[in-house]
Amino acid sequence: MAMASINQFLHVLLFSFLFFKQCEGGNVSYDHRAIVINGQRRILISGSIHYPRSTPEMWPDLIQKSKDGGLDVIETYVFWDNHEPVQGQYYFEERFDLVRFVKTVQQAGLFVHLRIGPYACAEWNYGGFPIWLHFIPGIEFRTDNDPFKKEMQQFTTKIVDMMKKEKLFAPQGGPIILCQVENEYELVEDYYGEPALSYVKWAASMAVGLNTGVPWVMCRQRNAPDPIINTCNGFYCDGFVPNSIYKPAFWTENYVGWFQSFGGTVPYRPVEDLAFSVARFFETGGTLQNYYMYHGGTNFGRTAGGPFVATSYDYDAPIDEYAQSNEDASSFIQEFKRSCICNGLIRREQSTEFFPTFLDGSALRWFETLGDNVKNSWDLLTESFLEEFGEQQKYADLIIEITKLSQGEKEKIRDYHARVLELRRKLDAQIRKKRLEDGLTNGVDNLLCKHFILGMKPEIRRVKYDRPATIEQAKEIARRQEESMEEEPKEIVTKVEPTPAPLVQNPQPLPVSTNISPSTSTEYEDLLKKMGQLTINLLQGKEFSSQGGDRGPKRNISEVVCYGCYKKGHYKYNCPDRASTSGKGDNDKGKTPVNSFDVVDKSRNNEVDVFVTKRKK
Repeated sequence: MAMASINQFLHVLLFSFLFFKQCEGGNVSYDHRAIVINGQRRILISGSIHYPRSTPEMWPDLIQKSKDGGLDVIETYVFWDNHEPVQGQYYFEERFDLVRFVKTVQQAGLFVHLRIGPYACAEWNYGGFPIWLHFIPGIEFRTDNDPFKKEMQQFTTKIVDMMKKEKLFAPQGGPIILCQVENEYELVEDYYGEPALSYVKWAASMAVGLNTGVPWVMCRQRNAPDPIINTCNGFYCDGFVPNSIYKPAFWTENYVGWFQSFGGTVPYRPVEDLAFSVARFFETGGTLQNYYMYHGGTNFGRTAGGPFVATSYDYDAPIDEYAQSNEDASSFIQEFKRSCICNGLIRREQSTEFFPTFLDGSALRWFETLGDNVKNSWDLLTESFLEEFGEQQKYADLIIEITKLSQGEKEKIRDYHARVLELRRKLDAQIRKKRLEDGLTNGVDNLLCKHFILGMKPEIRRVKYDRPATIEQAKEIARRQEESMEEEPKEIVTKVEPTPAPLVQNPQPLPVSTNISPSTSTEYEDLLKKMGQLTINLLQGKEFSSQGGDRGPKRNISEVVCYGCYKKGHYKYNCPDRASTSGKGDNDKGKTPVNSFDVVDKSRNNEVDVFVTKRKK
């Protein structure tokens, strides 16, 4: 009996150790490749769940489904207006019980990315700012303004201290491994001019000074000061380059859909498009990617903000508004992680080195040594790129610049290092552009991912883009797509069926076996190259058929997106070809909005067309 009791005790002790070890954060830092947790670089799949957009009773089920779906991290904003509805009076109960939410995530064994802001946007009323903030004398939001900075610092400190008290930061054994200050500030930086630069530096210094023990990020902030990590938001982030070679590539918002407006169509993003965007990001060196949203939920009460934002915040997410699994998206995410990621590392067939796949040979050696010894690594840099790009005319100017800098007089190490960093950004841009031109198939060393993405199971694809099995089929699809682009938009007079007819009848399926070797299968390799080009067309908006309903002619995204503006409590629109609602009789052209719903991917120079398709339910 005594022996049985001892064995039972040991089993309980072992279970407790394993459970708490799983959800324990530990020491968190980062380097040029990834977030580092307990000394190990990690590739992390994250998903957004905003705790006030669901009820506390729903949280355990939502988080467990997220874990079952392959997530490692739950990302959430903190909503200032509901936590401090009256100045100096705080509320953390019911749907706004932030501590309970974070602990629920911890109990499931997942990490947390806490986006304190405290500006959130998130299609939330007043961007998450409390209304009383507007009435403080002399205040001006989100700029170098003392009254605003005082209130912002006080609330941010309140949240950090609350998390510390509950021991929820990773170094304390908690699940929080990342925090965010501000939110997409570069969209409004030009509006404020020089004071904006001071504000960004202040916000970064204030956040780091709170000593959370975990890294801080600024999303969509090109000039995020060190050690703040600048991150990418958008539909595609494979071309994103951090503003320092010492920072990893993080993607904090990959939009699985879009929010819905009253009177508008239901936004929908094909799973294939989501799949390609994720695969490209990890292939080009990304190491943390967040699905926005993983569960959208509901805008209860008067929390919805922005131009006609609906009560539903479903977002066509993997877990819908009513906590039911969206099989299309959730199945893809789960299968992608199983096929492409193992123990937090990208699966590789030919290489186990944890470095960018777009660098080889001496360029890779330069990448490894740059942080330790800039001068000695410069010759490796010059050699590698002269070797790789020296014979190509389009790189001639860049090669001349490299040669001049390498042969010139060495300045002070600080100035020299700055010039090297600037040149590195140019080189990265050239390399990534070249990879995009080549498509998915050139230089991919991850065969499992390639086979998975190009041969996705039909049952997890909602919109079934045809996969051509022959060159003739590929040409026929391209011809039909080109013809559909030239057609005038037609008025919809009949109900559109949700499942469109295929463009090619009975296409032969692509092989999905991971045993196929490109080096021994020329026909298959040719097919992959074709698919790579079709992928580029899809990502650039060229594949724009009338599936799911006639969406009209191609338009630049800026023509269909409204801009909201929050400034000192005065809300107004800035919509192309639409009268102003500001009461001034204009549409405020030329001004940068304080709160923007602009979804143009800046990394692609605003050339991306409407990439969220529309369908009617």
